[in-house]
Amino acid sequence: MLAKKNVEFAIVEFNAGNGIIRSDLKFNNILSLARLTDLRIFAYMHKRHAKVAKKVATTLDKMKSQGDFRSIVAKASKEYLTAIESGSANTAQ
Repeated sequence: MLAKKNVEFAIVEFNAGNGIIRSDLKFNNILSLARLTDLRIFAYMHKRHAKVAKKVATTLDKMKSQGDFRSIVAKASKEYLTAIESGSANTAQ
């Protein structure tokens, strides 16, 4: 819609937006302006795993404090963006 000038601005998930912008030259006049907020990621698990929930939470907190979590998210984001650019990402999820 931006490329066709049907709208003046759109709010889109960062990687998806940049993937779209990079996917075709017709989008070369569209700019990514600013991140509105940091992405918050939550872990969910089934009740049957309640016994290990505290250990998982502690491990995730440790990974975050050591920078491992951010590295994993950055790597996954890069892979997702590459998949979007190549047209092989499933963006319906």
